[in-house]
Amino acid sequence: VKNPKWTLNIITQRTSPQFTLDNNKTFSTIEHEVSMIHEISNIYIPNIHNNIAKIILKLSKSCSLSLRFGTSYRETKIKLKMIDDRGRIFKETAGNSVVLLPVLTLEGDGREYYINVFVCENSWPLTADEWQYVERVRGKIDNVILQTEESKMSDVAFDEVVDGELRQPYWKLQVICESDIGIEVSCMVEFMEI
Repeated sequence: VKNPKWTLNIITQRTSPQFTLDNNKTFSTIEHEVSMIHEISNIYIPNIHNNIAKIILKLSKSCSLSLRFGTSYRETKIKLKMIDDRGRIFKETAGNSVVLLPVLTLEGDGREYYINVFVCENSWPLTADEWQYVERVRGKIDNVILQTEESKMSDVAFDEVVDGELRQPYWKLQVICESDIGIEVSCMVEFMEI
């Protein structure tokens, strides 16, 4: 392959206006808006389809972004499938507890992308306390729809319980993009029979 086309994307905090190398040469970075983290999380409710979450990503304009999906149980084998609004598989990947898609270039103007995440090989066992919590939640509601919480780029401790409400077992999706991108992240969790 002669002269392949490639791009290097670097996500940093805005407080670092330039890169410094060992020999003290500096290179200015391109100034962009502050990056934002759009975050959504919920508890995991075991079901016959092994589905952890069904997430809808809607964009106002085309952009590059990063996705990180993770579970509270560190040994969970997960599969993430991203489908565009035309029904085509856009991205598919698997991992243990965390799946990271460092750079995705997506079309905007109201386009939607659907993210489905599954437990593989029955790898997410629940403790007796977790089952009690899941049963209480299952008894209270049929469907939960969550909207994103925007926060400035920061170190987000993945093990923290969000808003004091979520207890294990839970999952979390983080979408990192520039702040001027209109992005809507929503999730429909169906509480199905086991």
